[in-house]
Amino acid sequence: MIRRAAPADIPALVSLEAVFPSDRMSTRNFQDLLRRGCGSVLVYEDGGTLLGDAVVLYRRNSATARIYSLVVEPKQALATAHDYAVALGSLSGQVAANGHTGELHLDAQPGEWVRLRLINAAPSDLTGVPESLTLVGAPYRVVALDGHDLGLLSEAGLPAVADPGALLVEAAHAAGVGVLPLAGASSLLLALAASGLNGQSFAFVGYLPQDATPRATRLRELEALSLRHGQTQLIIETPYRNVALMSAMLGTLAPTTRLSVSCGLTLPGGWSRSDSIAGWRSRPVSLPDRVPAVFALLARP
Repeated sequence: MIRRAAPADIPALVSLEAVFPSDRMSTRNFQDLLRRGCGSVLVYEDGGTLLGDAVVLYRRNSATARIYSLVVEPKQALATAHDYAVALGSLSGQVAANGHTGELHLDAQPGEWVRLRLINAAPSDLTGVPESLTLVGAPYRVVALDGHDLGLLSEAGLPAVADPGALLVEAAHAAGVGVLPLAGASSLLLALAASGLNGQSFAFVGYLPQDATPRATRLRELEALSLRHGQTQLIIETPYRNVALMSAMLGTLAPTTRLSVSCGLTLPGGWSRSDSIAGWRSRPVSLPDRVPAVFALLARP
């Protein structure tokens, strides 16, 4: 059973922190989290025993949150462990790890356990990071092969759907490890369900180009594709570019094309609206620059 932590759980939570070789949360840390409301602590309980926890930290005046820590009680103690924090940033247009754009060498021998914590230290999203980072060196194994369950969680909704994680799932399949998906909120499917657009044929196309000219060209391509196949096109954007994308859509798409915008789904005050481009132009709305939104379009003759 997964539930919110209570003050009575603190001794067990501190005990779980012992799996980390350093940077452990203390009794006072957990007391502050539970008392001040600056974060949430979820625990996994089985037969009255806590077997894991997740710590989520909130950001003041922001709808975003950060997964700070995930702890699972190991079935056996780790023989050795290395704990590394890697700050990712942008340097001369390239992804940099701890200030270096080249290789970052970590001291670990084959068979040793490594805890690698990646921190986005850039002022904005680091697009393309999964393709830019490569682990090289001694072969590594999926930990499930050693008798441990391995979980993939996403702060964006459903893991591996409009979210990184497919490479890990692919590795599990290649290693013969069973994959069990668990139901979770997907902003794309929630937005599609709330749109009233075609839910029998749809495509997720991700992000559009940032520059105005190629973005307009891409919008016309998607509109033509939608008209030809009657297919809903789902688009996402970094929140601070919501207004720019909405403006581009209103200035590029045909008046009869249907546009649905779903903003802040599953959050208090979340909303969805579907209308023609002509309707959006005559009754515009102001989109927030810190709340995620999903855009869906369906061309009409």
